[in-house]
Amino acid sequence: MDISAGTANLQRGHSCRQLIEGIRQYFLAGLGRKQVKKIEVLSNRKGEVEIKKAIKIPPAVASVRPVWVVSGLAMIAVVACIVFGFAWAGKTVTLVDGGQEIAVKTRSASIGEFLESQNVALGTEDRVVPDLAEKLADGSRVVIKRAYKITLSVDKEKTEFFSSAETIGDVLKEKMVALNTEDMVVPGAGTVLAGNQEIRVVRVHTESQVIKAPIPYETRRVPNPEISRGLSRTVSRGQNGQEMQTWKITYHDGQEVGRELVDRKQIARPVEQVMQVGTGQQVSRGGTSIRFREAKEVTATAYTYTGHNTANGTKPAYGTVAVDPSVIPYGTRMYIEGYGYGTALDRGSAIRGSTIDVFLESEKDARKWGKRKVKIYLLD
Repeated sequence: MDISAGTANLQRGHSCRQLIEGIRQYFLAGLGRKQVKKIEVLSNRKGEVEIKKAIKIPPAVASVRPVWVVSGLAMIAVVACIVFGFAWAGKTVTLVDGGQEIAVKTRSASIGEFLESQNVALGTEDRVVPDLAEKLADGSRVVIKRAYKITLSVDKEKTEFFSSAETIGDVLKEKMVALNTEDMVVPGAGTVLAGNQEIRVVRVHTESQVIKAPIPYETRRVPNPEISRGLSRTVSRGQNGQEMQTWKITYHDGQEVGRELVDRKQIARPVEQVMQVGTGQQVSRGGTSIRFREAKEVTATAYTYTGHNTANGTKPAYGTVAVDPSVIPYGTRMYIEGYGYGTALDRGSAIRGSTIDVFLESEKDARKWGKRKVKIYLLD
């Protein structure tokens, strides 16, 4: 009986104890039949051990004591177990994919083989850490960085792509987007990618601008009881000064978004304006003392009866005055220089602001009145 026929029954992947025992038995069987053979032990691609073939041993070797031969072959088997032990033994590997972490038992030699055995599909932009070619060891940690869809807006252009970068700053480095010290990244460059992301790079630049600007003059008001309350008189006119101003102007993507005054230098001082402000509330007209709450200087015109009643529904008569009710409310009593007493009862389409229209009995009188500047005193 040929020992090589018996070796075919030894299955691949047996334990070291089984291997040693198998060698011993086959060898002794061969000695008993005077068919001494050398047994060749090989390892296959998956790291499993198999007895590949048996070869006849020359007679000179066959004369060696069987026990020595058996011991020698046992030692060879032990060495083989040590060499291929790591390949035979299973490994526990931690796989991290999409934030999920699982522990996997495997006999794969490399990370690439491991992922293939686990049917893990990788996109073209997905990244594996460590590299696919790295050898696996017990306790290895394999992390798959999945690529996310990125929408990048920079320099007035928008592009879409996939990236497995760790942070937004890493994405910009991948795309070789150079940032100036003042540029802004939204969200910030340190933001960790956790899904599809829109990124905007805002180009920021500043410039200085020097302009000549006026310095407004101040007005000093001096009370004067000889002037009617509500009126004033300019004693001396004011004059603006001048200064040189330095402004820092900020632009985002070419559009001005703000300016800041950083320096100013006076080149001409402003001149103060002085005014006398009336505090008087009483005047004498025609020997009669008239007390009032406020005086105004207005433009006065005249009108006569046209067949229409006033805005208050009354028939106009001498003393009826048309006003702008937003300036002089309806019902206000007043004294009008050159006319006398009147009451705000009407309005007209041409009466706006500091303008009034006094009623006169005839068209001739209205024409004679014309248009004039007058003082009016609003009564309490």
